[in-house]
Amino acid sequence: MVTEVSEADSLNLDSRVGVIFDVDGVLIDSAEPHFTSWRLLADECGGTVTREQFAATFGRQNRDIVPVLFGEVSKTRLQALSERKEEIYRDLVRNNPPIVPGAVELAHGLARAGARLAVGSSGPLANIEFVLGAMEVTGLISAIVSGDDVTRGKPDPQVFSIA
Repeated sequence: MVTEVSEADSLNLDSRVGVIFDVDGVLIDSAEPHFTSWRLLADECGGTVTREQFAATFGRQNRDIVPVLFGEVSKTRLQALSERKEEIYRDLVRNNPPIVPGAVELAHGLARAGARLAVGSSGPLANIEFVLGAMEVTGLISAIVSGDDVTRGKPDPQVFSIA
């Protein structure tokens, strides 16, 4: 078992070995910016979002979160709210993305050791691409599966099964 990020360089992995990274909470410490983006969206809509509501939905897809936080809405409104929320989120993290310490080094070390790397996240593809670009690891990733690619969000493992 690798216990230190630097130990990933000492591995000699078979090219059939794959590592699937989640994004939120694994590559980027995104809980606070996601909470803030939901809160700001609710402010724009004249509502509120509590930490308890956020905690109960964190990691799930927007199509599952919006009805919990805003009530039932039309598909068009759901899409608009989701897109606006993610715009706010990317604006919040754009200048200083909270990349998890050691995540970049781990990805590079695993790739040098021969592992094939993939990303499986319930988040939208635009967020995943933003994070991978900020980490400068896009070229190391063999496959990306986003919330846009699955019909069942977390806690269902579909996103990881496909990746």
